Amino acid sequence: MNFRRTAERLGDERGFTLVEVLGALTVMAVISVTIMAYFISAVDRSAEESRRVIAANLARLKAAELRSWAKQEDAGQTRYQALRNLPGFGAERVFTADDPPFDANGLLDAVELSGTTYRYEITLRRDEGAGSHTEWLSGVMGGDSDRYLMRMIIRVYWKETASGPSPAHSVMLDAYLVDRR
Repeated sequence: MNFRRTAERLGDERGFTLVEVLGALTVMAVISVTIMAYFISAVDRSAEESRRVIAANLARLKAAELRSWAKQEDAGQTRYQALRNLPGFGAERVFTADDPPFDANGLLDAVELSGTTYRYEITLRRDEGAGSHTEWLSGVMGGDSDRYLMRMIIRVYWKETASGPSPAHSVMLDAYLVDRR
């Protein structure tokens, strides 16, 4: 008896109305758009993180390349000494691909990898002041550490703003150039 009533009720159903179908599609569309936005955001973050890893590796490679370059001799002095003696080089100087001596040898030229262009900016500092490694070394070497040790900050960036490299789209590596004579 109970089975007969259930069968009668099932036979009376006519299916979904157009309004119900449109409502379900609207809910699915809203959920899909939200999920796609999260997916696209995750892909963008992943791509940016990949650029950051590539830039960090490029900075390490450039530090090794610059150390090797600075050891070479030209006209009886190392390139390290030539950098130290550049006119206008006070305690700090920033170099790009267009600045001598790097403009002639292409050492700081931009690199393109996976559709992204990476550029270099090198900051050389001779005197770091109180609390620095060079202060300690100056004490050991009788105040002459900047003749042998120069702080080198390598910035690799892939986006620029009107005021220069974008800090959010760059990686910095802190290293030292050493004159080993």
